[in-house]
Amino acid sequence: MGKILQKPELEGGFTVNGVVVVDADGNIDAPVTSTLASAKIYVGSSAGVSTAVAVTGDVALANTGATTVTDLTIASEVRGDILRRGAATWERVAAKDSGKILVGDGTDIVSVAVSGNATLASSGALTVTGASGTFTGAGLITASAGLSSSATQRTPAADNGPNTFINAGFTAVDVLAVANDANDWINLPQLSSVPVGHTIRIACNAGTNFELRTPATSNEKINNVDSDETAEYLCTDTDTVVIWKLSNTDGWVAQSITNLGAVRTAVIPD
Repeated sequence: MGKILQKPELEGGFTVNGVVVVDADGNIDAPVTSTLASAKIYVGSSAGVSTAVAVTGDVALANTGATTVTDLTIASEVRGDILRRGAATWERVAAKDSGKILVGDGTDIVSVAVSGNATLASSGALTVTGASGTFTGAGLITASAGLSSSATQRTPAADNGPNTFINAGFTAVDVLAVANDANDWINLPQLSSVPVGHTIRIACNAGTNFELRTPATSNEKINNVDSDETAEYLCTDTDTVVIWKLSNTDGWVAQSITNLGAVRTAVIPD
């Protein structure tokens, strides 16, 4: 039941102007005329009968045969949104805020601003705070043919707060007044984040002595002594400390120079 035959297929000279429906026993069912409303199609009904219906839902059908997929909307969508799969449904991400980027958080994607020591403009221009020069690299920013920068300012304190760390991109450090006393410290960058020979000049302008460490639990050395917490390099007020990377294994080599230009006797971290 429900088979559609054009009239040339019918036997016995039966003549119908259009299309007929023949059931499983060969009996003529409801005739279907050659007239069909614009843009409709024949679809089998639940009863097995060919029925003229319009295409609906997310697709529209024109009488030319052209199909149009209609807008697949989600709640509160606006221009610039991105569609992403949520826990169980498709959801929107507002991703057009100026200078923001999409970042995975381990579970989802979020739109966030670049922060820390760099800013990102909507034009794609990346600005590294407090530094200038040519930067290249994958993952880490490293200097090509040397790094030209203005001095970054750091504040010795009795913690490992962000203002105590000398970031990998800097070669000149202006040390400000200590937060507490001469037991406060600043931290060198991780050895693996800088190339061999990377040199940092530290201007000891804190108004008192302070200490220099390698990152906590790193087991990294200054002048061949593990200086990550239990031992520190003494920085004498008004001195300039020049320190350079020897290797990831041998650590840093440091010298202290007085404001008269004299090199002090080797300072051993203690």
